[in-house]
Amino acid sequence: MQHQASLKNNIYWIIGIATLALISACSSSSRIQRLNDAAIAKLPAQKGTVVLNFWATWCQPCVEEIPLFIRLQQEHPDIALVGISMDELDQEAQVQAFARKHGMNYRVILRQGEDFETMVNSIDPEWIGALPATFVFKDGKRVYSKIGLITEQELLQAVK
Repeated sequence: MQHQASLKNNIYWIIGIATLALISACSSSSRIQRLNDAAIAKLPAQKGTVVLNFWATWCQPCVEEIPLFIRLQQEHPDIALVGISMDELDQEAQVQAFARKHGMNYRVILRQGEDFETMVNSIDPEWIGALPATFVFKDGKRVYSKIGLITEQELLQAVK
């Protein structure tokens, strides 16, 4: 009888540890951060290569690009790749589930808009906000802009 109770306690303990590990892994790998437009405008100022991709879960060309960005991050972990979701703030849980489902291995943020025009102009004054949109910066200077679906060749050329 005592052996059964001990075995039962060990099973509960193992299940508890496994559950905590799973929750921790899921939350850390797909946690969506909210950033306002002023913070987004500062992202390109990082040292090195920064790729900003503005996208939305409802944008089919945006979804088509995701595997390119996943591969880019796998092959070039030194590149700061940021996917900026333009979904509504009340869609945060859906964006998080979407990022997890699609295996987005790069930083994903949800735009918490306040000053879209200033943010857009700081990224690229010629961009009017259409999606998808990809911008590459090197040491704070914009070196590439693409509005619309980007190809793998265009992306790789842009980050060279």
